[in-house]
Amino acid sequence: MDRFLGDTILDGEMVVDVKDDRTSVSKFLVTDALIVDGKNLMERKLDIRLGVSSLNCPWLMGAF
Repeated sequence: MDRFLGDTILDGEMVVDVKDDRTSVSKFLVTDALIVDGKNLMERKLDIRLGVSSLNCPWLMGAF
């Protein structure tokens, strides 16, 4: 990741993933991207919003 995004609002859920070895990892599962890097996406369809967020946040790809 080259930089953090500013002016970004994502909707989702915080979950705890418990692995087979009983270790746990906290994750934020993104279900919607409302504003990404200052761009208001709320008038666009959900699939377009998530596509924009994956382009701007490639580290989110596993969350969809």
